[in-house]
Amino acid sequence: MLFNNEAIINWNPLKRCMLIMFASCVLMLSWIFWDVAVLFHPYFAQFVHTHIVPDQIYVKAIFLIISLLLCLLCSLLQHSRIAQKVLPFICVWVFTLTLCRFAYMIGIISPATIAGAVSLGLLGILLFGRLVIYSALIPSMLGLSYLLYLTMQGQFQYAPLFNFAAMGEMHEIHPFWIGSILYFTLPIAIISTLLFDRIIAQWQSREAFFKQLSQLDPLTKTRNRRSLNQHFQNITQQIQQQQKQFGVILLDLDFFKQINDKHGHLKGDEVLTRVADILKKQIRTEDVLGRYGGEEFIIILSDAQLNLSLKIAERCRQALMTLSIDVAEHDPIQITGSFGITMFDGSQSIEQTLHDADLAMYKAKANGRNTIVIA
Repeated sequence: MLFNNEAIINWNPLKRCMLIMFASCVLMLSWIFWDVAVLFHPYFAQFVHTHIVPDQIYVKAIFLIISLLLCLLCSLLQHSRIAQKVLPFICVWVFTLTLCRFAYMIGIISPATIAGAVSLGLLGILLFGRLVIYSALIPSMLGLSYLLYLTMQGQFQYAPLFNFAAMGEMHEIHPFWIGSILYFTLPIAIISTLLFDRIIAQWQSREAFFKQLSQLDPLTKTRNRRSLNQHFQNITQQIQQQQKQFGVILLDLDFFKQINDKHGHLKGDEVLTRVADILKKQIRTEDVLGRYGGEEFIIILSDAQLNLSLKIAERCRQALMTLSIDVAEHDPIQITGSFGITMFDGSQSIEQTLHDADLAMYKAKANGRNTIVIA
C-alpha cells in the first residue's frame, strides 16, 4: 500500500516516487477540471484562449497516464536496486516537466508558479536529496529563465492560456485571474503543507526516539552512564535553586560472576534484565534507575531524606530475594544484592558522593552481602 503507518522518511526511494506520482495525478486532475469548467462556461471562456484548451486537456491527460504508469512501475519494482537508483530521476524529471509546462501556460512569474517552485522544490529535497532534485531543478530553472527572457523580448506570449485583453488593463486584479491563480495554488499548497507537516512530525518523533535511545542501556532499558551524569547535573541545579536533598543508592548483585561462569552470559543478561524490571517496580515515578556498570545499578531518589532512602533500599533488597531465574537441569538462580546509601545535597561533589556510595556498597559485601550500609 502507498499510505500506511510507516514513516515517510523511512520509505525507500520507489515508495517516495509513488507519492510524487500520486501528487502529480491529483494536480493533473484538478487542472483538467479547470480546463473543462472554463471550456463549457460562457462567462469563463471569454477570459481564456479556448482554442488551446483542448490541447491542454490532451497533454495533461498524457502526463496523467505517464504518472499512473510510473506509479505502477515503482510498485512492481520495489525490490530492484537498479530501479531504486534510476526511477527517482525519471519520476522527478516527469514531475518537473509537467510543472514547467504548466508554469509557462499560466505565467512563469505568477504567484502559483513561484509558490509551486519553492514548496515542491523544498519538499523534493526532503524526499530525495539534493542530487536527484538539482538534476531536474537547475536545468528547469535555467530553461524557464531563458523562456522568460524571450517572453520579455516579445518572442513568446506571457501566460498564453489567458486572454488578458478581455480582462482589461487591470487584469492583475480581475476576479477571474485572481480566482484562477488561487485555484492553481490551492492544491499545491494543500499537498505541500500536509506532507511537510507529516514529514516534520515524523522527523521530530524519530529525533526524540533516538535521543531517548541514546540515554538508555540497551540491555536493561535503564539509564546509561551518560544519562546519569546529565541527571546529576540537573539535580545539582535543583539543589542550588530549591534546597532539595537526593538519596543515592548503589547496589551490586551478589555472586554475579559465578552466574555468568556457570550458566553463560545469556543467562546473565536475563538476570540483569529481570533485576532491572523488578527494581523499576520498587521506586517512585520521579526516581531514576540506571545501570552503573556490569552488574551494578544506581537509584537516584528525588527529594528524599535518609529514612525514605533506607526504606526504598530495603524494599529493593527484599524484592531481589523473591526473584528466581529458572535454569534447565539446575536449581533456580536466587538473586541478592549489596546496597550502599549516601545522600547528595550539594555540599560535596558528585564524584565524592558516588565514591561514598561505592565504599558503602563494598562494606555491605564485606559484611556478608545481601545487606545495606549507609555511608
